[in-house]
Amino acid sequence: MPTARSIRGLVALLAGLVCGAGCFPLSALLIPEPHGDMEARLRSFPFPPDFLLLGSEKSGMRTNFMAGSPPEVEVKLAAPWSDGRLCDQLRELVASVGTLYPNSWQEEATERYMRQAGTLSPEDRSCHFQAIISSGWRGKLLGIWSYRIDAHGASPSFATKYIDKADCEQLRRQGYRIGNLSSWLYARVECFLPPGYGYARLAIISGHFLADWM
Repeated sequence: MPTARSIRGLVALLAGLVCGAGCFPLSALLIPEPHGDMEARLRSFPFPPDFLLLGSEKSGMRTNFMAGSPPEVEVKLAAPWSDGRLCDQLRELVASVGTLYPNSWQEEATERYMRQAGTLSPEDRSCHFQAIISSGWRGKLLGIWSYRIDAHGASPSFATKYIDKADCEQLRRQGYRIGNLSSWLYARVECFLPPGYGYARLAIISGHFLADWM
């Protein structure tokens, strides 16, 4: 007897075979997206009160249309760096809502190489944590049982190291501040970090449909 997993995999495969690239609208109807459930899970996180929301963004599709990225919901935040306390808070937050990966580390390997090469100063610090978190009830209705959490933190100097300082100053002169940032400024939210504040990025990531079911 065919299982629910094999039936769903067959539906996705047939959708691709019947009309190829023209199947985009059909596949979107056949395979609902989990972004709403992912956003709800993210809103339930116990963020520390001194974490300020800079912006949020959602992207990706379960259908893997045109080899696209999987569903993802991301928030960018500012928080007092306090000599690395931001990273401690970020790790505690991720651990409180999910199961930390055994290989979660304080500083990424590429950044260690950069530090050894002398391109990073002692003040340029970062951290990176990953975890698995259970889906909400809406995700489970779609056959999704878990998501991956990807969290990054950076010190004030590292967060602003590669941004255009003149461009940031112009945006600030135009009156943009935390709380009134337009969506088109999402890629440049580091421009608006308050003095002494570091930067955090936290993403919830799902998988493609065939990866979920096959």
